[in-house]
Amino acid sequence: MRIGISIISLALTFVATTASAGVITSGTVYNNTGGVYGAGYEVENISNQSGLSAGYTDGVTDFDAYIAVTPTHATEESDGGSWLSAGVQGLPYILDFDLGSSQLVSTLALWNGAAGNNASIQSFSVFGSDVSDFSVSSLMGDFVNPIGVSGLEPVNVFDLTDLTARYLRIVINSNYGNGCCVVIGEVAWNVGGAASEVPLPAALPLFLGGLASMSLFNRKRKRA
Repeated sequence: MRIGISIISLALTFVATTASAGVITSGTVYNNTGGVYGAGYEVENISNQSGLSAGYTDGVTDFDAYIAVTPTHATEESDGGSWLSAGVQGLPYILDFDLGSSQLVSTLALWNGAAGNNASIQSFSVFGSDVSDFSVSSLMGDFVNPIGVSGLEPVNVFDLTDLTARYLRIVINSNYGNGCCVVIGEVAWNVGGAASEVPLPAALPLFLGGLASMSLFNRKRKRA
């Protein structure tokens, strides 16, 4: 019987070890339909950690551990580090991110940035896809982002519908009324955090069932 328990424990351990902690990654913006307000406010600012109070190692740092540090984002114009769109007349705007490979995505972290509290994005949606043109995609959630604060911007965390995808799209539907532009300080994603469902070998359940039967048979023989 002890042998049976050991083998079952081994099988459960095999499944459990497929779980991995989610790591933080920014991805790379390859499509921006909102344009740029001017020099110093390029869209690259939302994925280069500029303006953040604490840095991280992309693809290595644990997402939850980093967020627990409560990193903030600068809001002073002189600090830079924010993306400002070229006006608001073209809303909704699209920002497309490439993660570099297909990964399980579960959470979005977003910081507001410079340009006034009411320039913060308000209503937005997130989509995921394995094709860069999003001709086939899945909605990962519709959200409302909090308006910016007067001072250092805290991180806003949004739980997404888990999806394995390489490309991620943020559709910005509105801001809080600013007529100049839309602003984002920084964006980051939580990837690879859920347990991978690695199936057991097809014969293993039958083997375990047979092992249990043998153990029961041996116990009955001993009692006889």
